[in-house]
Amino acid sequence: MKIFSNLPTGITPNYPGFNHPLYMRRIQPRDSVEFQRIIRDSRDHLEGYIGWAEHSAKWDFQNINQFVMDHVNAELPREHFVFTLGSQIVALGSLAPMPDPMTIQLALFVRKGFTGKGIAKSVTKSLENYAFEVVGYEQVFYNCDYSNVASYSVAKTLGYEYVDLFEVPKSAKDETGIWMSFKKDRDLNLPPGILQGLPAEIFSKVISGSEDTYKWSEIRSDFSPLA
Repeated sequence: MKIFSNLPTGITPNYPGFNHPLYMRRIQPRDSVEFQRIIRDSRDHLEGYIGWAEHSAKWDFQNINQFVMDHVNAELPREHFVFTLGSQIVALGSLAPMPDPMTIQLALFVRKGFTGKGIAKSVTKSLENYAFEVVGYEQVFYNCDYSNVASYSVAKTLGYEYVDLFEVPKSAKDETGIWMSFKKDRDLNLPPGILQGLPAEIFSKVISGSEDTYKWSEIRSDFSPLA
């Protein structure tokens, strides 16, 4: 059983321009130390379109640890993942709930120093794969401020369909308050998501396939898909 149908076999190649593959895993309490550096170094890069970044200048380690733990302990369907190159966390990606329980919204940021390298596109594609192939959502939405060209360019590049404009209260200094919404529908040819239709006892059993064997807890907590 493969977690994602498009995962390559054999050794995972290094991400272009780096000496390590780009991996995805769930955010963990131990990430607080790294996020202290990320928030300190990336504040000016993030505060234009992420409301909490502007206020993070006053955060101490306790505040940052709480930020991480809030992400660790988020209730489903909200989920948070870090993306790593070697020992460095280079991006945070999230799934956020939508009014329809069969749809989900993607959100992400890339650490300063790692932008312009295609990482946002890889993060978005990996989150999309997880949403469609693991959870089995029917639609994935990608929303961003109208003036955030770099962000909505990712959605367009990955084939997301423009849906509409909508107004939201401004929470960051560069936001216009007008947001663009993009969506992508689940491929009808995909098999059911790993989570779809599984009995409750699967959470305590081992899932076996012809190629690999995974403990369910490992699938849920520390998989490493590539875009």
